[in-house]
Amino acid sequence: MADAVEKPRRHVHSKGFLAANLVVVAGFVGVLVLFAMLVSRGTSNSWSSYKPKGGDVFTKAQNMADHVAPAYKYNGEPIAVVQAQPLLYQDAVVDGIAFTRQPFRKIGSPFKQFEPSGSTIAYVFCGSAPRCGLPSSGAQDTVPMLRRETLELALYTFKYSPSVKSIVGLLPPAGNTNYAIYLRRRNFEKELSKPLDATLPQHKVLSYQRLSPVEKATVDRLTMKNTYQSQFSQGANGRTLLVLRSVGQ
Repeated sequence: MADAVEKPRRHVHSKGFLAANLVVVAGFVGVLVLFAMLVSRGTSNSWSSYKPKGGDVFTKAQNMADHVAPAYKYNGEPIAVVQAQPLLYQDAVVDGIAFTRQPFRKIGSPFKQFEPSGSTIAYVFCGSAPRCGLPSSGAQDTVPMLRRETLELALYTFKYSPSVKSIVGLLPPAGNTNYAIYLRRRNFEKELSKPLDATLPQHKVLSYQRLSPVEKATVDRLTMKNTYQSQFSQGANGRTLLVLRSVGQ
């Protein structure tokens, strides 16, 4: 009789033990799921606090321009307004981007390299002076700021618009000379792999005097060699090119 009584007790105890284990396992799984959700959410938000709005590439690009441009100021006013658009000349899509070479006895093509423009976004800067130019004074402050602004727009674009392979910043004219900054996605893998403020510390209001020496050096390193004199050229075949000439060439 004693054996008959003890067996059900052991059976009930094993059921309780199993139920307790199931509760512990379920709780552990729940913690893992919650942790994964938090990590995923943190990763998606960690690159920048701002994320552009818009469905298509150009709506998103204009949202980025409207977010970035007002912070760049000279004498308390925005340096330029910025229009995001396809690369256009006289309302026609530009067929490609050409880089000039040093002429050698006037032999051969004047171009050393061509890039397609189909996956390029143009950011057109319009300053407050006539012809969308810059103020006649203060170029030593405003031009480095425009290079930083173009770099910031490029990083946002490459991060949040994966189909865009390059951007060109068409800067306000300096007298009769036009300048452009051409930046390719493939050259910014390192910067895109870490948070934005590791490359460009964020400021509510930006002026040249607020930039640290390290920040100025970063902007110079990433933009100086990619700054060109620019002009649009239409060939005899009717195709239109954006021609970029290295500064000092």
